[in-house]
Amino acid sequence: MIRNFKILLPLFFIVSLFTSYQTNANTDPKDKVLLTILKYVLTQGHYEPKEIDDAFSEEVFTSFIENLDPSKRYFLQSDIDEFAAFKHQIDDQINSEDLSFFYLVYNRLIIRTAETKIYYKEILANPFNFKDSDSLNVGYDKLPYAKDKNELVDTWYKQLKFSTL
Repeated sequence: MIRNFKILLPLFFIVSLFTSYQTNANTDPKDKVLLTILKYVLTQGHYEPKEIDDAFSEEVFTSFIENLDPSKRYFLQSDIDEFAAFKHQIDDQINSEDLSFFYLVYNRLIIRTAETKIYYKEILANPFNFKDSDSLNVGYDKLPYAKDKNELVDTWYKQLKFSTL
């Protein structure tokens, strides 16, 4: 429980950055203030101070992506590969008050969510054929991300059919 709290608290602060302000190409001064506070809380004010280093970056990266898309129905593998370039740079970005990684992921999630609305509307426009045998693996943590949009649409089809059942 305490381990989850240690991971979720920093993620809560980071996610709140996205939901509190509009994003733009440059880091907003309000975001810089929030990052400064976050950095202070993690390194000084936390009951178990965190070292903001590459190990911290990797932990935040993994938790952040897993919490945004736990069922792997939004991001493609190509998105994850693009995000992975930042896997060991999050600590440097926090220290330099740069939010480009978080803006990239957030903006991509907005795009993928909008695309998803198109997928599920098309899928739900026709009745499901329950005579066809489909399988859906719900062990999401072990599943790979979809390779392309066709595979992602297939995942949505199976998930919606399962939910309908």
